[in-house]
Amino acid sequence: MKGKPFFYIFFIILFTGCQIGFYLQEDRWGADSIRGATDTDRALMFRHESLRTAYKAGELTEADGLKVYSNLKYVIQEEGDVLYIVFFGTDTAEDVYYDMIHWKEPFWTDIDPDMAVHAGFNRPFQDIAPEIREAVQLYLDGAPPTPRVLLSGHSAGGVQAVLCAFYLSREFTTGELDDIYCQIGGSPAPGNKAFADAVEAESRITLHRYRNGSDMMPGMLTEEMGYYHAGQPYHIGPEPDPITAFSSLWLAWHFIGDYADSLRAE
Repeated sequence: MKGKPFFYIFFIILFTGCQIGFYLQEDRWGADSIRGATDTDRALMFRHESLRTAYKAGELTEADGLKVYSNLKYVIQEEGDVLYIVFFGTDTAEDVYYDMIHWKEPFWTDIDPDMAVHAGFNRPFQDIAPEIREAVQLYLDGAPPTPRVLLSGHSAGGVQAVLCAFYLSREFTTGELDDIYCQIGGSPAPGNKAFADAVEAESRITLHRYRNGSDMMPGMLTEEMGYYHAGQPYHIGPEPDPITAFSSLWLAWHFIGDYADSLRAE
């Protein structure tokens, strides 16, 4: 109990500093940011919310494609000709604190010595990457007429969704898998500029990243820290301002349900 006041003080100072920094970085979200959402992204976000709700209620099982690890949870499901992979992310203040205190130096991949990604998110993904590759290969072995993988990720799960999209583009050749679609929301930047450039250069990847209202999580890892976003930025929910931005200190805009509610209101 003695240490709790110090935890709360640290928590509030860190969150306030990050929020102020993100508000000052508003232009960095992207001058080409699009207001609203595509139909595909809306469907993916609502699907994500539904799966997450079922998981929290204990109604989602391994039979439904749920995979649970210590700090990574995802769902993989095949429907028709499409393979869906949904990475769950942060949904409690405790989870957010855990994510933040486990920031580490970027993890150097074996793909390119100049390419780095956040080790705290990358290492859990690398642990399950062979499992995902096997599932995608099984899907492709079923000879879908037009193979398509649709990924969705929220918060830390958004980083892992981006890593997964890039991983699949390296594991499967053009002709095997040509359509890798990735929608993320409330997600920090996954890696350095070399990694962001590599994702952008992969024509088979479509990456859309969303920010809801004044959600500060997309700006938690800054360019000054060596982290860069990739993909087309979108904005939903209220326009950020100093007053509503402060409310994100209490995660008012961050949870997947908040993203889905903003889509319903538009």
